[in-house]
Amino acid sequence: MKTRHLLIALSISTFTIANIPQSAILAQPNQPEQTEPLTTTTAQQIAAKITVRIQIGQTGGSGVIIGKKGNKYLVLTNAHVVRAAAEPNIQTPDGQKYRATKVKNTQVGNFDVALLEFTSTRSYQLAKFNNFGNREAALNEGREVFAAGFPYDSNAVKVVTGELTQLPQEAFVNGTQIGYTTKGDIKQGMSGGPIFDSFGNLVGVNSTLARPVIDSYTYADGTKAPKDKIAEYRQANWSVPIYNLLTRINPDILSSYSQLPKLQRATTPTGYMAQLDRQARLVTVRIENADGNGSGVIVARDKNSYYVLTADHVVKNTQALKLTTQDQRTYKISPSEIERSAGTDLAIVKFTSSQPYQVATLGNYIISDKSLVFSGGWPAPKFINSQQWQWQLNPGEIRDKEQGELGTQDKKSFSQAYDLLHNSITYGGMSGGPIFDSLGRVIGIHGKGEGNKASSDSVLGNSVGISAQTFLSFAQKLGVDRRSLKVQTNIPVALNSEKLTSVNQVRSNIPIPNNLSPAQQWIEYGNQLYRLGEYPKAVTAFNRVITLQPKSLDAYYGQGLALLSNDNNSAAIAAFDKAIAVVPNGSQSKFYYLWKYRSFALQKSGDFKRALAAISEAIRLEPEDVIILGQKALVLFELGDKKGAIDTFDLILTKGEKVWAYSNRGNVKSGLGDKKGAIADYDLAIRLNPQSAQVYVLRSMLKSELGDKKGAIADCDLAIRNNSPQLSFVYALRGQLKSELGDKEGAAADYDSAIRNTPQLAQVYDSLANAKSALGDNKGAVADYDSAIRINPQSAEAYYNRGNVKLGLGDKKGAIADYDIAIGINPQLAQAYTNRGTAKSDLGDKKGAIADYNLTIRINPQFAQAYYNRGNVRSGLGDKKGAIADYNLTIRINPQLAKAYANRGFTKSKLGDKKGAIADYQIAAKIFRAQNNMASYEQVMNLIRQISQQ
Repeated sequence: MKTRHLLIALSISTFTIANIPQSAILAQPNQPEQTEPLTTTTAQQIAAKITVRIQIGQTGGSGVIIGKKGNKYLVLTNAHVVRAAAEPNIQTPDGQKYRATKVKNTQVGNFDVALLEFTSTRSYQLAKFNNFGNREAALNEGREVFAAGFPYDSNAVKVVTGELTQLPQEAFVNGTQIGYTTKGDIKQGMSGGPIFDSFGNLVGVNSTLARPVIDSYTYADGTKAPKDKIAEYRQANWSVPIYNLLTRINPDILSSYSQLPKLQRATTPTGYMAQLDRQARLVTVRIENADGNGSGVIVARDKNSYYVLTADHVVKNTQALKLTTQDQRTYKISPSEIERSAGTDLAIVKFTSSQPYQVATLGNYIISDKSLVFSGGWPAPKFINSQQWQWQLNPGEIRDKEQGELGTQDKKSFSQAYDLLHNSITYGGMSGGPIFDSLGRVIGIHGKGEGNKASSDSVLGNSVGISAQTFLSFAQKLGVDRRSLKVQTNIPVALNSEKLTSVNQVRSNIPIPNNLSPAQQWIEYGNQLYRLGEYPKAVTAFNRVITLQPKSLDAYYGQGLALLSNDNNSAAIAAFDKAIAVVPNGSQSKFYYLWKYRSFALQKSGDFKRALAAISEAIRLEPEDVIILGQKALVLFELGDKKGAIDTFDLILTKGEKVWAYSNRGNVKSGLGDKKGAIADYDLAIRLNPQSAQVYVLRSMLKSELGDKKGAIADCDLAIRNNSPQLSFVYALRGQLKSELGDKEGAAADYDSAIRNTPQLAQVYDSLANAKSALGDNKGAVADYDSAIRINPQSAEAYYNRGNVKLGLGDKKGAIADYDIAIGINPQLAQAYTNRGTAKSDLGDKKGAIADYNLTIRINPQFAQAYYNRGNVRSGLGDKKGAIADYNLTIRINPQLAKAYANRGFTKSKLGDKKGAIADYQIAAKIFRAQNNMASYEQVMNLIRQISQQ
């Protein structure tokens, strides 16, 4: 296993998050914009133009015209109005009567809505829809509405003024969700008629009258409303919101009737996800104050006292503070009922109730890297208007604490006790909400998006939270008796494919902006796509922003992250350069992380010299961020300056002990041959964190190299016990160790465990092959690469790695064949051209080798190894001047590459330039000596003596 793969790695491929509002909806183009609130008179005029009467024998109801295509009109009404008629009659506002037909496949389930079509050559006005992306249009209690329809005892449209009084978070089984009281009665016959707001926007249709004879008020999830709520609900008339129709209607209807708003369809959780969703709602609360809202979770109970854990910033403003539980009950909170802990963004909110509320179970265990988690909470209406989108339980992945720290955007991300990094999609209002594991236990509190800081203009960034472990350490300070908490320590097992399917259905359901949406929504949409791994689509979304705002720092930054995650490194570098170019004057320090990511892109492309320059600039702008110091150490290591890398880790450790600094310094020492020093550093890392599974893996591998197989197995045992993120690899490694000790049955059992713990079998075989290669079992590695390739024939890396092993085994032709396939899959794999050139050169195909080195250089003009190899081949072909030119380029890119000076010196000596040769040999000797490569040092010194004696 290559040491550099174990060094610091920025976590960028799946981690960027933002607050993402509901996409804007197109208003009707044929409707004038209503700028002043309606009066009763103007409301009557609008209703008279869009409301129709539906007649079925001696009974009937009302409807509203919402769409047109050609001569066909679309009418929305109640299902119960037209249930008994196949072809009801419609009377339009001008008194004309038409035979209507029901629209098939509307996909609205049990909701009390139906769609009718009728044909006419006359022109009728269509209802105007709410702009769902406009925060001023958001529904809220106390808002004025108008209800219209044809009463059974009148031939004229009646309009009744009303007020919204009930907006439950969950729709009822019939789809109603807007409760309103009126100054006049809603009569029979008005069912299916429009409800519109004070600006004439259609928000729903009448469905249920106040004080019904029978109604259980059962929510759509099957739970019944509490008795005291039922008493309130009975006083209101109820409407089916327009968005409850639009999120369930057949998309073909939305497409064919172009005037209809294209609202993102909410995904109803099923199976495992539905069960987890219900469980999460029971313990999650909504917290509101004068500033807006946040979320929280019930973590303890003492008789009638309940304790809610939330983020401190959610309850910073105590004005008009209240808390709403899952049964829709609201509790006022006084400042005396809040406990805070200085230096942490945690708070406990206490409320008293005689109602029996469920208390969450906390998960206190070592979290595996990239484990599945779920962020729950209540987004603020300004971010998601639709009640169907209000409650959120969004899947994502979480990093272990060490990788989380390494993957943060900047040094502020993990301040105030924040120690979790996750990529669940979150919205404003979900701050303080719980982060659940796959068993429904709270393993953390969501706090914020990394970019959501007063000091940052950027909305891009990861989601950060505070772990349950950290809360437990502060529980007493927050006034919570730890003995009252429900805590479990067992680690969840991986979900089966059926459960994962239900998770993925929810995860990919995100609002989509339209062409009229502002740039900010496209930024946020691109951010979501990036987090979902839809990198090309994310780049397209950010391109849309750039067309609207050519100097958008956020768009270039987000584009760079997406391109980098998609291994389009050169384009990523260009995007980060553009972001840097538009940083406001005087704000460079604020956006220092742009240089960090630019350096990372350069590292991925193999241009370590420029990567060092970029990371050095980031350090100049922010010298106290130890993460970027760690990146500098990595670059120095890649440039061959292992001493510089160690010195940098030493500097990091003077600023505070870090597990990753000790372990990475151990890696560098191991690369220098200082095995005992490396183990000493691993010991220090383990002392700092006895549960750091990855360090046990590193120490195990090194012990294995030193021949301590039993010690290596013991460290594998500890890595497995501490839930190693490379669990399958550890099983494979332990299996190999057991096999070498003669324990064949134990080895077989471990290999079975490796495969069982990683559903992606290709990855297991690939990891197993890497382990065998690191252990010297190259033939076994080739066999495992064969298995990996058989499972995933499009894995360029597997072909490339197998080619490397074959090259090491002397199978030059086999290596070339593998490099050919790897390049065919990924033509930008620069290192594959270089290695193929080496194989061709070994087989005597010097011209073919030079052609491959040329291709490498075309992809990456800063690839020093390609120039060096090409120089060697040119020298062998007699092109001494060409060889020297290549060595010059090599040295310009990597001035620490001692062998380039040595070979240039050798070539100069062949051309009779003894003085130049000696000068190059002396530089080479100096570098070899600094690197403690005494064998090469002595060899070069002998060459100097030979030339001097001539």
